[in-house]
Amino acid sequence: MTKLEHRLRAIGVEVEVLPATPPVGYRADLFISVHADSVRNPDRRGYKSAHFEPARNPLEPILRRHLDEAYLRASRLADDSINVSPTMREFYAFNHHKYRHSVHPDTPAVIVEMGYISNVRDRAYLAKASEPADALFQGIVSYLRHQGQLPDVPERTFIELPELRAKTMRLK
Repeated sequence: MTKLEHRLRAIGVEVEVLPATPPVGYRADLFISVHADSVRNPDRRGYKSAHFEPARNPLEPILRRHLDEAYLRASRLADDSINVSPTMREFYAFNHHKYRHSVHPDTPAVIVEMGYISNVRDRAYLAKASEPADALFQGIVSYLRHQGQLPDVPERTFIELPELRAKTMRLK
């Protein structure tokens, strides 16, 4: 179970982790395809997201806004939205015009690129799996609360994990 899945289930959200190819016409309250980007330029960094354009339903831009605001605030990564590509906007998992195996047009769907594994700083952030998971969690909770689909959940809901620190001793 992923850290994000675990956190969402802990507050009563039903989660399905799908294979890379979604079932034909898959329906849900929301669909997020989670990725990490990579490019040849090791200096490019940041977070970006996209939904199909034009939006397939009025909820996609709302979902994207909640995810973007929460992720950018929590991660402190650069906003890389200037590099959203047509491929992201026409991502197969929500491109019902071209692909049979895509989510239903009524399901708000977003693809997120959580950072660049080709950038040292972004990769270090992504390696701390609980931090990106928490950033996405906050965006999902914010969206579900906005839609009236989630009972009151404390603003910062965490599953606390003890921090492990190595202690060294020197014998004289």
